Amino acid sequence: MIRVSAPGKIYFCGEHAVVYGKHGIAGSVNLRTYVEVERSSEFLIDSYLGISRSLPSEIYPYVSRAVEKISEFHKPEPLKIKITSEIPPASGLGSSASVTVAVLKALSLAYDLELEREEIARIAHEVERDVQGSASRTDTFVSTFGGIRMLPEGEEVSMKGHADIIIAFTGVSSSTKELVSSVRALRDRYPEILDEIMDVIDALSFRVKEKLEKGDLRSLGELMNINQGLLDSIGVSNKQISSMVYAAREKGAYGAKITGAGGGGSIIVLSPPEKSEEIKEALSPLARSVLRTSIDFQGVREE
Repeated sequence: MIRVSAPGKIYFCGEHAVVYGKHGIAGSVNLRTYVEVERSSEFLIDSYLGISRSLPSEIYPYVSRAVEKISEFHKPEPLKIKITSEIPPASGLGSSASVTVAVLKALSLAYDLELEREEIARIAHEVERDVQGSASRTDTFVSTFGGIRMLPEGEEVSMKGHADIIIAFTGVSSSTKELVSSVRALRDRYPEILDEIMDVIDALSFRVKEKLEKGDLRSLGELMNINQGLLDSIGVSNKQISSMVYAAREKGAYGAKITGAGGGGSIIVLSPPEKSEEIKEALSPLARSVLRTSIDFQGVREE
Protein backbone atom coordinates (compact mmCIF):
# COMPACT_ATOMS: atom_id res chain seq x y z
CA MET A 1 0.00 0.00 0.00
CA ILE A 2 1.15 3.53 -0.80
CA ARG A 3 0.19 6.47 1.42
CA VAL A 4 0.64 10.08 0.37
CA SER A 5 -0.46 13.44 1.77
CA ALA A 6 -0.67 17.02 0.50
CA PRO A 7 -1.39 20.21 2.47
CA GLY A 8 -4.10 22.82 2.18
CA LYS A 9 -3.33 26.49 1.70
CA ILE A 10 -4.08 29.98 2.95
CA TYR A 11 -3.71 33.39 1.32
CA PHE A 12 -1.87 36.14 3.14
CA CYS A 13 -2.78 38.43 0.26
CA GLY A 14 -3.94 38.40 -3.34
CA GLU A 15 -6.97 36.16 -3.82
CA HIS A 16 -9.09 37.28 -6.80
CA ALA A 17 -6.26 39.57 -7.97
CA VAL A 18 -4.25 36.52 -9.10
CA VAL A 19 -7.05 35.72 -11.56
CA TYR A 20 -6.06 38.91 -13.41
CA GLY A 21 -2.34 38.16 -13.43
CA LYS A 22 -1.56 40.16 -10.28
CA HIS A 23 0.68 39.01 -7.46
CA GLY A 24 -0.47 37.14 -4.39
CA ILE A 25 1.17 35.41 -1.45
CA ALA A 26 -0.06 32.03 -0.29
CA GLY A 27 1.26 29.44 2.11
CA SER A 28 0.61 25.78 2.77
CA VAL A 29 -0.66 24.84 6.23
CA ASN A 30 -0.39 21.66 8.24
CA LEU A 31 -3.91 20.49 7.46
CA ARG A 32 -3.58 17.60 5.02
CA THR A 33 -5.44 15.33 2.65
CA TYR A 34 -4.31 11.69 2.82
CA VAL A 35 -4.56 9.29 -0.11
CA GLU A 36 -3.91 5.55 0.12
CA VAL A 37 -3.74 3.37 -2.99
CA GLU A 38 -3.44 -0.38 -3.40
CA ARG A 39 -3.94 -2.87 -6.20
CA SER A 40 -7.50 -3.98 -6.85
CA SER A 41 -9.52 -5.95 -9.39
CA GLU A 42 -11.43 -2.75 -10.23
CA PHE A 43 -11.24 0.96 -9.51
CA LEU A 44 -12.77 1.79 -6.11
CA ILE A 45 -12.87 5.16 -4.38
CA ASP A 46 -13.46 5.27 -0.63
CA SER A 47 -14.06 8.67 0.99
CA TYR A 48 -16.50 10.51 3.26
CA LEU A 49 -18.92 10.34 0.31
CA GLY A 50 -18.96 6.55 0.57
CA ILE A 51 -17.51 3.84 -1.66
CA SER A 52 -17.88 4.22 -5.42
CA ARG A 53 -17.04 1.67 -8.06
CA SER A 54 -15.30 2.86 -11.22
CA LEU A 55 -14.50 6.59 -11.43
CA PRO A 56 -17.78 8.54 -11.52
CA SER A 57 -16.82 12.02 -12.74
CA GLU A 58 -19.99 13.56 -11.32
CA ILE A 59 -19.00 12.47 -7.78
CA TYR A 60 -15.21 12.52 -7.99
CA PRO A 61 -14.38 14.92 -10.84
CA TYR A 62 -10.85 15.67 -9.63
CA VAL A 63 -9.89 12.03 -9.06
CA SER A 64 -11.45 10.95 -12.34
CA ARG A 65 -9.65 13.64 -14.32
CA ALA A 66 -6.35 12.94 -12.53
CA VAL A 67 -6.53 9.29 -13.59
CA GLU A 68 -7.30 10.37 -17.16
CA LYS A 69 -4.25 12.63 -17.14
CA ILE A 70 -2.01 9.88 -15.77
CA SER A 71 -3.26 7.55 -18.52
CA GLU A 72 -1.27 9.71 -20.94
CA PHE A 73 1.87 8.29 -19.28
CA HIS A 74 0.72 4.82 -18.23
CA LYS A 75 -2.24 2.54 -18.79
CA PRO A 76 -4.12 2.91 -15.49
CA GLU A 77 -4.29 -0.46 -13.75
CA PRO A 78 -7.21 -0.72 -11.28
CA LEU A 79 -6.59 0.61 -7.79
CA LYS A 80 -8.48 1.12 -4.58
CA ILE A 81 -8.12 4.80 -3.70
CA LYS A 82 -8.94 5.85 -0.13
CA ILE A 83 -9.20 9.57 0.61
CA THR A 84 -9.37 11.18 4.05
CA SER A 85 -8.87 14.86 4.81
CA GLU A 86 -8.39 17.31 7.64
CA ILE A 87 -9.50 20.11 5.30
CA PRO A 88 -13.22 20.96 5.15
CA PRO A 89 -14.48 20.89 1.54
CA ALA A 90 -15.33 24.23 -0.09
CA SER A 91 -13.73 26.04 2.86
CA GLY A 92 -11.31 28.28 0.95
CA LEU A 93 -8.37 26.15 2.08
CA GLY A 94 -7.59 24.41 -1.21
CA SER A 95 -9.25 21.07 -0.49
CA SER A 96 -9.73 20.14 -4.15
CA ALA A 97 -6.12 21.05 -4.94
CA SER A 98 -4.76 18.96 -2.08
CA VAL A 99 -6.85 15.97 -3.20
CA THR A 100 -5.67 16.38 -6.79
CA VAL A 101 -2.00 16.74 -5.85
CA ALA A 102 -2.07 13.81 -3.42
CA VAL A 103 -3.85 11.54 -5.91
CA LEU A 104 -1.36 12.40 -8.67
CA LYS A 105 1.60 11.72 -6.37
CA ALA A 106 0.07 8.41 -5.25
CA LEU A 107 -0.59 7.35 -8.85
CA SER A 108 2.94 8.35 -9.83
CA LEU A 109 4.32 6.06 -7.12
CA ALA A 110 1.88 3.22 -7.83
CA TYR A 111 2.75 3.20 -11.54
CA ASP A 112 6.50 3.91 -11.07
CA LEU A 113 6.30 7.12 -13.10
CA GLU A 114 8.73 9.11 -10.93
CA LEU A 115 7.00 12.41 -11.69
CA GLU A 116 8.89 15.44 -10.38
CA ARG A 117 7.14 18.10 -8.30
CA GLU A 118 7.09 20.49 -11.25
CA GLU A 119 5.22 17.91 -13.34
CA ILE A 120 2.76 17.12 -10.55
CA ALA A 121 2.01 20.82 -10.06
CA ARG A 122 1.52 21.33 -13.81
CA ILE A 123 -0.83 18.36 -14.22
CA ALA A 124 -2.75 19.23 -11.03
CA HIS A 125 -3.38 22.74 -12.37
CA GLU A 126 -4.63 21.26 -15.65
CA VAL A 127 -7.01 18.99 -13.71
CA GLU A 128 -8.43 21.91 -11.71
CA ARG A 129 -8.76 24.02 -14.85
CA ASP A 130 -10.54 21.19 -16.71
CA VAL A 131 -12.98 20.62 -13.84
CA GLN A 132 -13.64 24.26 -12.89
CA GLY A 133 -13.42 25.89 -16.31
CA SER A 134 -10.65 28.22 -15.11
CA ALA A 135 -8.29 28.04 -12.17
CA SER A 136 -5.33 29.87 -10.70
CA ARG A 137 -2.27 27.66 -10.33
CA THR A 138 -1.80 28.96 -6.78
CA ASP A 139 -3.57 26.18 -4.87
CA THR A 140 -1.98 23.27 -6.70
CA PHE A 141 1.49 24.87 -6.78
CA VAL A 142 1.53 25.64 -3.05
CA SER A 143 0.14 22.21 -2.14
CA THR A 144 2.84 20.53 -4.23
CA PHE A 145 5.86 22.54 -3.09
CA GLY A 146 4.85 23.72 0.40
CA GLY A 147 6.08 26.80 2.23
CA ILE A 148 5.11 30.39 1.44
CA ARG A 149 5.12 31.38 -2.21
CA MET A 150 4.75 34.59 -4.18
CA LEU A 151 2.61 34.02 -7.22
CA PRO A 152 2.53 33.90 -10.16
CA GLU A 153 6.29 33.26 -10.27
CA GLY A 154 6.30 30.76 -7.39
CA GLU A 155 9.21 32.45 -5.61
CA GLU A 156 9.74 31.08 -2.10
CA VAL A 157 9.21 33.62 0.69
CA SER A 158 10.78 33.24 4.12
CA MET A 159 8.96 34.09 7.34
CA LYS A 160 10.76 35.40 10.39
CA GLY A 161 9.25 35.80 13.82
CA HIS A 162 6.58 33.62 15.33
CA ALA A 163 2.83 33.96 15.19
CA ASP A 164 0.03 31.46 15.28
CA ILE A 165 -2.28 31.08 12.32
CA ILE A 166 -5.87 30.48 13.35
CA ILE A 167 -8.35 29.26 10.76
CA ALA A 168 -12.06 29.74 11.40
CA PHE A 169 -14.47 28.00 9.02
CA THR A 170 -17.84 29.71 8.62
CA GLY A 171 -19.60 26.42 7.91
CA VAL A 172 -20.86 27.90 4.65
CA SER A 173 -19.45 26.25 1.54
CA SER A 174 -18.59 28.61 -1.28
CA SER A 175 -18.14 28.14 -5.01
CA THR A 176 -14.88 29.63 -6.27
CA LYS A 177 -16.21 29.54 -9.83
CA GLU A 178 -19.35 31.53 -8.93
CA LEU A 179 -17.45 34.10 -6.86
CA VAL A 180 -14.82 34.63 -9.55
CA SER A 181 -17.66 35.12 -12.03
CA SER A 182 -19.39 37.67 -9.78
CA VAL A 183 -16.19 39.70 -9.44
CA ARG A 184 -15.65 39.51 -13.19
CA ALA A 185 -19.20 40.81 -13.76
CA LEU A 186 -18.52 43.71 -11.37
CA ARG A 187 -15.31 44.46 -13.26
CA ASP A 188 -17.22 44.44 -16.55
CA ARG A 189 -19.51 47.15 -15.13
CA TYR A 190 -16.77 49.24 -13.50
CA PRO A 191 -13.49 48.28 -15.19
CA GLU A 192 -11.48 51.35 -14.23
CA ILE A 193 -12.41 50.97 -10.53
CA LEU A 194 -11.88 47.20 -10.28
CA ASP A 195 -8.58 47.42 -12.14
CA GLU A 196 -7.39 50.02 -9.61
CA ILE A 197 -8.39 47.73 -6.74
CA MET A 198 -6.51 44.80 -8.28
CA ASP A 199 -3.44 47.02 -8.74
CA VAL A 200 -3.58 47.99 -5.05
CA ILE A 201 -3.79 44.31 -4.05
CA ASP A 202 -0.79 43.67 -6.33
CA ALA A 203 1.17 46.38 -4.50
CA LEU A 204 0.06 44.97 -1.14
CA SER A 205 1.57 41.60 -2.04
CA PHE A 206 5.06 43.11 -2.35
CA ARG A 207 4.68 44.81 1.04
CA VAL A 208 3.41 41.55 2.58
CA LYS A 209 6.51 39.76 1.24
CA GLU A 210 8.74 42.44 2.79
CA LYS A 211 7.04 42.19 6.21
CA LEU A 212 7.15 38.37 6.21
CA GLU A 213 10.88 38.37 5.49
CA LYS A 214 11.60 41.03 8.13
CA GLY A 215 9.40 39.37 10.75
CA ASP A 216 7.37 42.56 11.19
CA LEU A 217 4.21 40.70 12.12
CA ARG A 218 2.30 43.72 13.37
CA SER A 219 2.68 45.46 10.01
CA LEU A 220 1.89 42.20 8.23
CA GLY A 221 -1.40 42.09 10.13
CA GLU A 222 -2.19 45.67 9.14
CA LEU A 223 -1.66 44.79 5.48
CA MET A 224 -3.92 41.75 5.84
CA ASN A 225 -6.60 44.04 7.28
CA ILE A 226 -6.26 46.40 4.31
CA ASN A 227 -6.62 43.45 1.94
CA GLN A 228 -9.77 42.39 3.79
CA GLY A 229 -11.28 45.83 3.22
CA LEU A 230 -10.58 45.56 -0.49
CA LEU A 231 -12.13 42.08 -0.65
CA ASP A 232 -15.20 43.47 1.11
CA SER A 233 -15.39 46.23 -1.50
CA ILE A 234 -15.63 43.74 -4.38
CA GLY A 235 -18.48 41.86 -2.74
CA VAL A 236 -16.92 38.62 -1.51
CA SER A 237 -17.31 39.23 2.23
CA ASN A 238 -20.55 39.08 4.23
CA LYS A 239 -21.94 39.79 7.69
CA GLN A 240 -20.76 36.52 9.24
CA ILE A 241 -17.24 36.92 7.89
CA SER A 242 -17.08 40.52 9.10
CA SER A 243 -18.26 39.56 12.59
CA MET A 244 -15.54 36.89 12.80
CA VAL A 245 -12.85 39.24 11.51
CA TYR A 246 -13.73 41.96 14.02
CA ALA A 247 -14.06 39.49 16.91
CA ALA A 248 -10.49 38.33 16.26
CA ARG A 249 -9.12 41.85 15.95
CA GLU A 250 -10.83 42.99 19.13
CA LYS A 251 -9.08 40.17 21.04
CA GLY A 252 -5.64 41.27 19.91
CA ALA A 253 -5.03 39.65 16.53
CA TYR A 254 -2.37 41.26 14.37
CA GLY A 255 -4.71 40.85 11.41
CA ALA A 256 -7.67 38.84 10.12
CA LYS A 257 -9.08 38.35 6.64
CA ILE A 258 -10.82 36.04 4.21
CA THR A 259 -8.67 33.29 2.76
CA GLY A 260 -9.74 32.02 -0.65
CA ALA A 261 -12.69 33.08 -2.73
CA GLY A 262 -14.87 34.32 0.16
CA GLY A 263 -18.65 34.25 0.24
CA GLY A 264 -18.38 31.85 3.17
CA GLY A 265 -15.42 29.54 3.48
CA SER A 266 -12.82 30.53 6.05
CA ILE A 267 -10.93 33.41 7.57
CA ILE A 268 -7.34 33.38 8.73
CA VAL A 269 -6.11 35.17 11.81
CA LEU A 270 -2.49 36.13 12.47
CA SER A 271 -2.23 35.92 16.23
CA PRO A 272 0.40 36.57 18.89
CA PRO A 273 0.81 33.14 20.55
CA GLU A 274 -0.25 34.51 23.94
CA LYS A 275 -3.54 35.75 22.46
CA SER A 276 -4.48 32.63 20.51
CA GLU A 277 -6.67 30.90 23.07
CA GLU A 278 -8.63 34.07 23.78
CA ILE A 279 -9.13 34.62 20.04
CA LYS A 280 -10.24 31.01 19.54
CA GLU A 281 -12.80 31.39 22.34
CA ALA A 282 -14.17 34.56 20.74
CA LEU A 283 -14.49 32.86 17.35
CA SER A 284 -16.01 29.57 18.52
CA PRO A 285 -19.64 30.83 18.82
CA LEU A 286 -19.39 32.43 15.36
CA ALA A 287 -17.73 29.62 13.38
CA ARG A 288 -18.33 25.96 12.54
CA SER A 289 -14.77 25.10 13.51
CA VAL A 290 -11.69 26.94 14.75
CA LEU A 291 -8.20 25.50 14.29
CA ARG A 292 -4.79 26.65 15.44
CA THR A 293 -2.29 25.79 12.74
CA SER A 294 1.07 26.74 11.25
CA ILE A 295 2.88 26.93 7.92
CA ASP A 296 3.78 23.59 6.33
CA PHE A 297 7.13 23.56 4.53
CA GLN A 298 7.09 20.06 3.02
CA GLY A 299 4.35 20.10 0.41
CA VAL A 300 3.23 16.77 -1.04
CA ARG A 301 5.01 13.79 0.51
CA GLU A 302 4.96 10.03 0.84
CA GLU A 303 4.01 9.01 4.36
